[in-house]
Amino acid sequence: MTGCGLFQILLISATIHADAVWPACLETYTIPVGQSSYAVTVEAAYPNCVVQSPCPTGQPLPPGTYEATLYQTGIEASPPAPVPVRVTS
Repeated sequence: MTGCGLFQILLISATIHADAVWPACLETYTIPVGQSSYAVTVEAAYPNCVVQSPCPTGQPLPPGTYEATLYQTGIEASPPAPVPVRVTS
């Protein structure tokens, strides 16, 4: 498969919403048959903004309860359920 990253994990809450933004690039990925796992880093910061103004991109998220939510592209598999996460100051 080709793309620019296979997936992203974003922190979502009742008041903080985000959409995955996919860079325009072309890389080739081979996903082996069977079970795979990939290490990820999740930042407790506002993601890139598309509509919101002013845009708090990169600023820390306020403390609270969030859901770590998987976004994927080009993968025909059901995503797992979001995982609860507590962000503290």
